[in-house]
Amino acid sequence: MFMTANSPPKARSRWKAFFKFAFWGGVSFIMISGFAIFLFLLSLNKDLPSIESLRHYELKEASQVFSRDGELIGEFFEERRLVTTEIPSLVKNAFIAAEDSSFYSHQGVDFFGIFRAAYVNFRAGSIRQGASTITQQVARAFFLSTERTYTRKLKEVILAWRIEQALTKEQILNLYLNQIYLGRGAYGVAAAAEVFFGKTLNELGVAEAAILAGMPQSPSVYSPARNPDRVKRRQLYVLRQMLSANFISEEKFELAANEDVLIEPRRDLNRSIAPYFVEHIRRYVMRKYGSRMVLQDGLRIHTTLDVEKNRYAQNALRKGLSDLEKRQGYRGPLRRLNEEEMQSYFAGRQFAERDVAGTQLNADLEVEASETEGRGRILMRLRTGLEVGEVLEGLVRAVNDEEAYALVEYEPSLFARIDFADMRWASPRINPDDEDQHPRPPRRVSDVLARGDVIVMSVKDLEVETPEGVEQAESFPMISAVLEQDTEVEGAILSVDPHNGYIVAMVGGYDFNRSEFNRAVQARRQPGSAFKPIVYAAALDLGFTPASILQDSPITFENQLDEEKWRPNNYDRRFVGDTTLRDSLLASRNITTIKLLNEIGLDTTIQYARRLGIQSELTRDFTLALGSSVVTLEDILRPYIVFARGGYPQDTLSIRRIEDRYGNILEQNVTEDFHLSTFELLERAVADMRRDISSIVLSEPIALADNESASFLAEALPQRSRIRSEPMPTHPGQVLSSETSFLVTHLLKENILYGSGRRARNLQHPASGKTGTTDSNRDAWFVGYTTQLVTGVWVGYDDLRRLGRFETGGRAAVPIWAEYMINASQNLPRVDFEVPENIEFARVNPRTGELAGADTPGAVFEAFVKGTAPRPGEARPSRQGLNLYQRD
Repeated sequence: MFMTANSPPKARSRWKAFFKFAFWGGVSFIMISGFAIFLFLLSLNKDLPSIESLRHYELKEASQVFSRDGELIGEFFEERRLVTTEIPSLVKNAFIAAEDSSFYSHQGVDFFGIFRAAYVNFRAGSIRQGASTITQQVARAFFLSTERTYTRKLKEVILAWRIEQALTKEQILNLYLNQIYLGRGAYGVAAAAEVFFGKTLNELGVAEAAILAGMPQSPSVYSPARNPDRVKRRQLYVLRQMLSANFISEEKFELAANEDVLIEPRRDLNRSIAPYFVEHIRRYVMRKYGSRMVLQDGLRIHTTLDVEKNRYAQNALRKGLSDLEKRQGYRGPLRRLNEEEMQSYFAGRQFAERDVAGTQLNADLEVEASETEGRGRILMRLRTGLEVGEVLEGLVRAVNDEEAYALVEYEPSLFARIDFADMRWASPRINPDDEDQHPRPPRRVSDVLARGDVIVMSVKDLEVETPEGVEQAESFPMISAVLEQDTEVEGAILSVDPHNGYIVAMVGGYDFNRSEFNRAVQARRQPGSAFKPIVYAAALDLGFTPASILQDSPITFENQLDEEKWRPNNYDRRFVGDTTLRDSLLASRNITTIKLLNEIGLDTTIQYARRLGIQSELTRDFTLALGSSVVTLEDILRPYIVFARGGYPQDTLSIRRIEDRYGNILEQNVTEDFHLSTFELLERAVADMRRDISSIVLSEPIALADNESASFLAEALPQRSRIRSEPMPTHPGQVLSSETSFLVTHLLKENILYGSGRRARNLQHPASGKTGTTDSNRDAWFVGYTTQLVTGVWVGYDDLRRLGRFETGGRAAVPIWAEYMINASQNLPRVDFEVPENIEFARVNPRTGELAGADTPGAVFEAFVKGTAPRPGEARPSRQGLNLYQRD
């Protein structure tokens, strides 16, 4: 009922009072509500962090490891992020179109978007949609949690407005694009471009940029590997947004929409290229710089590794260890299945789609195609086709003794043929403790394989004729293969450039995924005869010559504490009487080496070992001469580096330079080429290793009759030669004279030509080296060098099992060394070892050490320090010749 002109005055007064009350009540409510909201916002604002920190905020960034030629080989991180300020406009525009099309026009908040989202959420009865701008996302990422509440949203709005006042649009966008998570552990667009496409940001195309820009909403939902259809639909949405914002033309839209985009497979970079070396680097930088700097501060670690040489080392080691296992016989199949188990062998296993004849789909692609509206596809870049040498597991389906082959199914309806010739090696496993065992080689296929065997094989040929009756998958050729077996024996290779000490190859085991223990730098094993050159170097430096006569005769040591006797023997258990120092080293004679150690003294030998770079604890008894002290491969390599460098030491280096994220150098290892260095530079380079040569104190030998018992730990052997009272003179920075270094090098070169290292003679470079084999063939070594590379190889079981019958350093380690060095040296110049001025050569009789006459059979040109060669008419005891080829 409304008032009219005829209404009583009293009624009009009541309505007037009501409207007055309502007006002032409304005003009061608005004022109180506004004040309450103001106080609420004031309290929120008071509790919010300062925006100033964003001006100098440093994002967590991954540290990167680079090879010698700049290839990325490893990363260390908490968040895999590559921070960059140089983001192409194409990438920026794609994200703006997808996430915040009004980014350049709003002041941090898109109010229209907020009202739209509020309406949707009101109708849904819960928070279903947001309207966050890029600035709001920055506020949330750096200052707030991800909870979905209206309080958090209000804080986000306030912070976004404050950020807009404090930073430029470009600063905000850079923070966003470097911080955002895009899946696969990648933070920021630079890391995502590398992870998903294997490209830098500048290499991205429109189609790829649109895929990245579509991921922030839900990286798991829009994962190309999981949901290619969704990724394609999201990509098309982003492309349309870019088109409507005039970021791209209609033509570019069509090209990008119809482009096939290749997604790189997920891989662990640290385990892909040089896993043992990268882990070695990680341990070093974590120890020196700490986890925060390494995992968050984006170090740039430039290393010494040569990726190609490291690959040669990996291949050589795996081949050599596999060959050793084969020489010791076949362990049998991985397992043997019955008929029922054979039917389900492939159940639940996934296999790559393969193209005809091992050719490649879409430029080396395995395609998981997803068609969307007739547009381009999202493709996973995976390898198709097999490679020669690739190792496969398979199930033996048939054995044919008549035609001498076995048929192995390695994927459903894909078969390999193993001919008998490719399994002939598979004799029964040899027991290394049973010297009377002589396994008979297999005579037919069924002696080795049976239907139902699950075996390991390697690809030999990518296409062979398919036997009749075999239902091979249509259009796929049958392959041929070689029977293999799991390799249990381990090994290591370490290769160094002697000019600067740079480690160019490091392989610490057969398979990093099987064992991360790095046997190149962590394993401590007895080096056996690989230690002997240190003893001979000391002897030559103190006056012995290659023609000096040593006596190879039995000796006995007795420990006075427990009356235990030690009777050292030679490898062939024979004694030859008088022999030259040259032949003693070439034949790796144990007895003469022990006697030589006595002549120069135990303390003197240990001091020489220290000067030559051995850092491990050394045994203080005569077994030292036979390599009884445990050392690392890196440790035993150092003396050989000295020999290769003409007496100048050089520690091994794995780091060339380390920079922080701003390019400031934190560490740099610059070494001088020893051929070009002045004495002052050499002194500076080896300052931490130098010791005064005059500090060496010669130990006086104790004269005893041969075979007389002596204390194993304290006594010595007969003195048989006079030696000079002090070492050969050296130049500043040298730890061994140039003349002595060359004499050792020349003798070790002959060891490769005529001795235990003869399997390395195919190397087309002058090379020197020494094998080593420990008791019962538990360790096999070869350390050798050219003027370009110093490389060591160790082979053995982690549990100290015997390697097997006849598996010496010359048989187990030298072929690995030779395989690697032949490949690693193929593009290096052929340079012989430099002959010092104070060296002369004389033609001598290798059996007697006398000067050789014109008609002396087997005479050799031997190196001597001037004035020390045998003089005409000197009588030397003669002896029978040696079969050097059977020595360690």
